[in-house]
Formats: sequence, C-alpha cells, structure tokens
Amino acid sequence: MRDVILAAACAAAESDTVPAREPAEPLEKGNDVAVQLSEARSAGVTEGVRRGGLAERDRIKTILTGETAKGRESLAQYFAFETDFPAEVVLEALAKSPATKGGLDEAMAREAQPKLGAGGERPTNPPRVISTEDVYARRRAATTAAAKA
Repeated sequence: MRDVILAAACAAAESDTVPAREPAEPLEKGNDVAVQLSEARSAGVTEGVRRGGLAERDRIKTILTGETAKGRESLAQYFAFETDFPAEVVLEALAKSPATKGGLDEAMAREAQPKLGAGGERPTNPPRVISTEDVYARRRAATTAAAKA
C-alpha cells in the first residue's frame, strides 16, 4: 500500500496536471525557509496520500468488478486486498484460473429437498409400536427350541 501511495505522489509531482500553487510568501522576519519547506513537504505528502488512496480504490474496484472475476470471487478478493499487484496483472491471472461452475444456490438445487409441511399433518401410516413383551416372548421361544434340539 505504501508503494502505491508513494508511486501516486511521484506521479503527482511529475504530472502536468498538478494544481496551481500559490506563489510562496516572501521571506519576512521570523519566516524561515525550513518552515516553508516543511509546509510544502507536508502538503505534498497529504496530496500523495489522497491520490494514492484514490488509485488504490480504483485498483480494487477494477479487480472486483472485472468480467474475469465472475466465478472467481474468492481469488479476486485475495488479489485485491492481500497483494499489491497492478489490476492488469491480476485480471490476466484471473483469466487463466478456472472459474467455479456454480455457487451454493446451484449446488443446493441439485440436492433432493424434503417435503416439509406446516407441522400439523398426521402421517398416513402410524409408526410401528414395539412391544417389549413380544420381544421377550420370542426370545424365550427361540432359546427353548434351541435347547430341545
């Protein structure tokens, strides 16, 4: 990020579209050249930070809204926020990476969905009730038959 801001400051210093400056105040008593130089540097840094921030926002917007970012949103966000690559390089990399075939909505549409009701419907077949007495009676019969054999 710092490199982007410094690059924008350098570009601002070299460009012809630098806003017109007011002529420097003539030196008066008590007005030191070092103070004027410090104020000029401070103004330059402020302008560089402003232009760098605008350039970074434009870079991020270019990456995230690019046509090649569709289907590669996670990778585009990584490049936009975690790297300092220029937008053109990122868009080329995104174009060469495979796009996902579908999102969560498409995956969920392929899955079988249960039929849910309002909750008050009775099942058509009542659930089978297991009788413990029947279970024990069958076990006793099976063990007596096995003992006789």
